[in-house]
Amino acid sequence: MKFFPILVLLLANGIQAQQSFSLNPNPVFGEKKDDYIEEGRAIVKNLASTTQNLRWKRTIIRLDNDSTCFTAVTDPYLHWPPTVNEKSFSMEPGQEGPLYVTLFDFDETDCCAIVHMKINNLSTPTDSIEAYYYLRSCQPLAVLEIQKSTIAIFPNPVTQYFSLQNAESVSRLT
Repeated sequence: MKFFPILVLLLANGIQAQQSFSLNPNPVFGEKKDDYIEEGRAIVKNLASTTQNLRWKRTIIRLDNDSTCFTAVTDPYLHWPPTVNEKSFSMEPGQEGPLYVTLFDFDETDCCAIVHMKINNLSTPTDSIEAYYYLRSCQPLAVLEIQKSTIAIFPNPVTQYFSLQNAESVSRLT
């Protein structure tokens, strides 16, 4: 019974299980393949001794010139069209494969993208990795000075969603 307070302390602080897969590098910076294509390359690897069922989900944070530019994901099995934002795949023990995000700019408009990828272990949803893919260097945009005292963001800190108060004049956030 002497170890009871230590056990309670460990449970209160949360015991983290070892991740069953990895993604390297993280974050991912794109490399130019040609004048039209930039690719962010990362490798996902199953670190477990059993087959893992994983799911990736793509969220585009920023995409300049989205009428002519688009991104697509390549997982260990397929290169998916730009309309696919979420897919599941399996990996055998020790298997590794690509998790690439490609930026296509066939009109050469110098678009850039920031893409958030979340990879979850389907059998253990808390076993997840989040990564950001930075594709092309974005030039800073001209921004008018925003009055800090009039705009409020809540909740703070933000977990998944946030709200802006008194932000009627804000047209874009990055």
